[in-house]
Amino acid sequence: MTSRYESSPASLRALRDRLTAAAKREGVTFGRLQQHVGVLVVTQLMASITDRTGDPLLLVKGGASLELRCGIPQSRLSKDLDTVIRGDMESVHDRLGKR
Repeated sequence: MTSRYESSPASLRALRDRLTAAAKREGVTFGRLQQHVGVLVVTQLMASITDRTGDPLLLVKGGASLELRCGIPQSRLSKDLDTVIRGDMESVHDRLGKR
């Protein structure tokens, strides 16, 4: 997606309008692009949960991983977000608790 906006969308309606335009431009459905944006938001949160050395504790795998790497048209549709925990769940809970 090559278009840039000078500001963040002011409302949910403005965000939907931008996603609708982007979906048409990219040749994908609105729902597919909406799901892609949701995955991006969640994976950015996951990437911020790190160990003491700065390495992520949660990694994305499966269809969502392919979509993030290759783009929407080249990936298979996945309704879930598969993850791997590097370490143990207690470490992830500890890091989330410090937010």
